[in-house]
Parts: sequence; C-alpha cells; structure tokens
Amino acid sequence: FFSAATKQMDALVDEELAKKDSVVDLLENKVVLIKPKGGETKVTGFENITDAANIALAGEDVPVGQYAREIFKNLGIEDDVNKMEINEGKNVTEVLASVSEGSNEVGIVYATDAASVADKVDIIAEAPEGSLKTPVLYPVGLTEDKEASDSEAAAADAFLAYLQTDEALKVFEEYGFTPYKAEEKAEDAEENAEGFFKGGANCAGILKSSSPLTSKEKETLKSGWNSAFSGNTGTPNGVAVLDADLDFQAVTVNPSDA
Repeated sequence: FFSAATKQMDALVDEELAKKDSVVDLLENKVVLIKPKGGETKVTGFENITDAANIALAGEDVPVGQYAREIFKNLGIEDDVNKMEINEGKNVTEVLASVSEGSNEVGIVYATDAASVADKVDIIAEAPEGSLKTPVLYPVGLTEDKEASDSEAAAADAFLAYLQTDEALKVFEEYGFTPYKAEEKAEDAEENAEGFFKGGANCAGILKSSSPLTSKEKETLKSGWNSAFSGNTGTPNGVAVLDADLDFQAVTVNPSDA
C-alpha cells in the first residue's frame, strides 16, 4: 500500500491491515511557491509573499491549503496574508490552473504539481526550513494478506525493496518527489547504542539466505534472532546454529567508536 499521507497508513496499521515493521516513509513532497512561467513579481520567497498583488490558495479543508496556512502562522505573517486578495481554489489543481494561466501572481502547491506543468510555472521557493512541523510524507508498506501464496508474498517483498533503490527513487525525483531521510534524534541513538553495548554485545552481522524468504519466514527469523542475541535482552556471545541455506557475514565495530 502506497499512501499519499501518513494518516491513511497509520489507520491500516492500527487496524492490523498493514504490517507495521514493513512501513517505510519513502518520499517527501515539498510545499512550494510558484508564479506564471516568465512572470514578473517582487516576491522572492514565502517571507515576502505579501508583496504580491494577489495569491491563489487551496481551501482550508485541502491538505496543501492547511500546510500553506501553517507556514504563514509559523512565519508570523498569517494576518498580513489574510488581508491580501486571495483566490481560493477547491483543490490544488485549481490553484495550479490559476497561476499557470496568469490569473494570479503567485500561488502555493506541491513540488510534484509544479513539476507536472514545468512549462507553465516557475518555482520561486520551497517552504522555509522549520515552517512546517511535520514533513509531507508518502509511506509505503506491506498489507496483511493471509491468502497470499509464498510467491506472491515474495514478490511483494521484492517490490517494496525495489522502491527503495536508487534506480526507483531517481524516477520519483523526476516527478518532483524527494527521497525522505529521517533524522534520528541523537538522544535516541545514544540510548540504543548504550543498551546494545551495555549488554555485552557487538554489532553481530548480516544473515544471508541463498533462496527467497516469505514475509512470514523473515519475521520468524528476525524475531528469533533478536530475542536470542540482542544486546539489550538476549544472551550476548551466544552460539547460533544456522540452516544450510543461511550464511552469516560478521560486522564488527569498536564499542567506544559506536
């Protein structure tokens, strides 16, 4: 399931219709300020957007319209923007049309929308860093399907993995998306590392299988390995007995470096 927002993916996970451990925040869309192609404006970014004679915005019940108003509020210009001549569209498509046709001096849409009519609009700027509390994410994950065959489950796993490759991400970038890279909080990383090495463990390594594994087999292997050898809860330096089609590639790291 590839969702255009985290809300829908979270709903599936909560209802156990999607596998939580498989969900990946794959793409990020940007909220951008646009103008007609080759159009003249004094506006150079969101900060001086009120220099425009008018603006096209999606309604408050539309996600991009909500994002736009959040940006205005966080930049402290919400009241000034509300005094402008605003052409409110029912959706982002109407906003895009108003600007591309020259009916409005500037407008706010997603980067992917602007990319779809690159011959008709110019991007002035992306929303300033920190002006949105949460990024516009597109998560992807595996759905629960007990009736799926092993080959179907393996194909789904393979496709999910492919979507995360540089080859696939390059295609998404051509359409205006940005690969999402989560910034792990330093305190969380430090806490995890401390628990790992405090338990006496080292960075174990990578398990390789000579044949494709189903989602169920992967979960069973992962769960069993973690419970037996995790630095936090398992028995460090234990002995693992591998099946003939499994191979272990050791990865080491100095605890002090980690």
